Amino acid sequence: MLSVDGLCRKVSSDFAVSDVSFQCRGGSLTGVIGPNGSGKTSLLDMICGRLRIDAGMVVLDGQKLTGLSFDQIVRSRVGRTFQSASLLPELSVAQLIALATSY
Repeated sequence: MLSVDGLCRKVSSDFAVSDVSFQCRGGSLTGVIGPNGSGKTSLLDMICGRLRIDAGMVVLDGQKLTGLSFDQIVRSRVGRTFQSASLLPELSVAQLIALATSY
């Protein structure tokens, strides 16, 4: 299980991410939705170690990831991918999700 508890990231005097908490159970799919500029990418980058976390904690299966380097977090099998609108256009949405979750 991935547990995100109270994540915050401040940019200048504003919060890019403010007090975000959720849990993802193994084998489930979880989406992050919100308008442009709401901090979705910053949140994902914080979870996978690409951005500094100012407050809060990320835990994967009981192992604290907060404070680990990007490389250490990737070795824990936490990472992110980047959106590609032309990814295998011959596959259906269901097939693309099955492909993404097979790794």
